[in-house]
Amino acid sequence: MDQIDNETKTILSSGATISIVTGIIMIIVSIYILSNPAISIVQLITLMAIYLIIKGVLDFFSAFSSKVKQRGWTIFGAIVGFIAGVIILAYPLMASVVTVTFYVWLIAFALIINGILSMKESVALGIISVIVGILLLFVPVISTAAVIIWLIGFMVLFLGIFSIIAGAKLNFEAKKI
Repeated sequence: MDQIDNETKTILSSGATISIVTGIIMIIVSIYILSNPAISIVQLITLMAIYLIIKGVLDFFSAFSSKVKQRGWTIFGAIVGFIAGVIILAYPLMASVVTVTFYVWLIAFALIINGILSMKESVALGIISVIVGILLLFVPVISTAAVIIWLIGFMVLFLGIFSIIAGAKLNFEAKKI
């Protein structure tokens, strides 16, 4: 019984750490985005690509290091996010000049998939990600550079806050064991 409790505590603690680190990174990125409203779309796309790559790697490894019930979907979301990040990072100028819409759709799909997957940690975090992803797909006005910058800045800020709260809750649960 003690071994099961220790395994559960380890799983909760590692999930808490990943969630808190991700939240801190998102808050730092959001502060940068919101404090520089004249940020170019290339810089924004590069920041989002880096975030997608880091999140994809963290999600991929967390799928194997814990007893995730939806391991397949977690791996799928991690791979989609990672690939989207690599593609966007490889071609940020093309994304800003030629095919911004295509890359916005990649970000939108990654937000929707990650939002659905993150609902197990925080319903609010998941709902915000899904809503922003859907808005990016279906409301063309939101896809303009200025609106995207502010929208993503606030979204990343709220996602960071919710991620830290989810990590704190996991940490609290781990300490109760």
